[in-house]
Amino acid sequence: MKNIYFIRHGEGYHNLDNYELLYPRLTKKGLSQCTELKTKLQDIKFDKIYVSPLIRTIETALNSFDLNNKFISIDYIREVIKNNCDYCESIENIKNKFTNIKFCINEIKNNLENDEEVEERLLKLFSLLNNDDYENIAIVSHGEFIYRFINKYGDILNIENKEFFNNCEFRIGLL
Repeated sequence: MKNIYFIRHGEGYHNLDNYELLYPRLTKKGLSQCTELKTKLQDIKFDKIYVSPLIRTIETALNSFDLNNKFISIDYIREVIKNNCDYCESIENIKNKFTNIKFCINEIKNNLENDEEVEERLLKLFSLLNNDDYENIAIVSHGEFIYRFINKYGDILNIENKEFFNNCEFRIGLL
């Protein structure tokens, strides 16, 4: 059985009602939330930690887990692109800033998305989780993306609470 920890990033500057901000980082409160999360998850050995390529999720992952973990960035768990804050820096810039993360991304597309495109990404994540052969997996992602994913696959994953996630909140799914 797989334990899948779905984690929304800590509070970012865009969460302070500034959705036009490009590439927002975590606030002091967001970094503090990561410290609290790290304490809650400290006894769990994670086999893989998947992280969105947006700065706020990368900062959340690196401040919430031991740096000896295996961090993998995949673009299809990034936020649903609706606002400037949902755009991603160039992959070259991100790779240079965060060398302890394996980036499985060739290019970043910053186009507004329709529901069909988001549905494709949800299915891609579900397929990945079904095919991953690990016991403890973390997905560090975003509010809207996780909300849609949990509402589509939550019953299969035995997740009862399908409400929108708070910053740095996590819920566990089972497969």
